[in-house]
Amino acid sequence: MVGTVHFELQYVNGQIEDLDSGFASAAEARSHLTSGGLTDWILAGGKYINPVNIISIKVKEN
Repeated sequence: MVGTVHFELQYVNGQIEDLDSGFASAAEARSHLTSGGLTDWILAGGKYINPVNIISIKVKEN
């Protein structure tokens, strides 16, 4: 299911990427991230992202 919530990821190299989170609500996406979602690779936009390479994540609801 494609969600209406996006992650705006800022990488250590300064790149910013906006990807579909796959979650239907911002609350659900935030809950996933704060409950251990940052310890494993993050699935966003159909690809897996290593959280070690990310310095910030914004949850944006469209």
